[in-house]
Amino acid sequence: MQSYMRPLIHGVKISGRAVTVRTEPGDARKPTEAVELAKKGEVIVIDAAGFQESACWGGNDSIGSKTKGLSAVIVDGAVRDTLEIVDMAFPTWAKAVTPNTGGGKGGGAINVQIICGGVTVNPGDLVVADDDGVVVIPKDMAEGVLAKTIEREDMERGIKEKVLSGMTLREALVAIHLVEGSETPESR
Repeated sequence: MQSYMRPLIHGVKISGRAVTVRTEPGDARKPTEAVELAKKGEVIVIDAAGFQESACWGGNDSIGSKTKGLSAVIVDGAVRDTLEIVDMAFPTWAKAVTPNTGGGKGGGAINVQIICGGVTVNPGDLVVADDDGVVVIPKDMAEGVLAKTIEREDMERGIKEKVLSGMTLREALVAIHLVEGSETPESR
């Protein structure tokens, strides 16, 4: 997702399947309905058209989600009651924070294709988020992406280990064949 989707709580990593919500700007009714429909471990992903002047999510939605065991909420729009959300430690990413509530008009839909943070999200897509941002992996690509992610993490761990053992960064990159070069401590 675009970089404006920021966490309210730092140091948290989440993943789960998406329950998607399209809501009218500032309208909290469909997000609240989604809390009731979502299952343990799922992530509510809300397309509020990026609206920042009234919130479609707040403390009551968060406590309802936390008690059900939902993983997180991602809101392309505004949230409120941030102190409550942080105090209860419910993982929340949002475009904006506002003190204004939007109320409940009821417009929108649940578990339909949406755009959130500039990315298409379908019900059941895998959502992964941390301090760096939010990533959405289409459900039919999740297994392949997971394998590549594990490969990448192993490679980065290898670089770090080589540097901590005395190699320069360049030497470590050459050793694992990420850059061309012939001189490493082993070849001297």
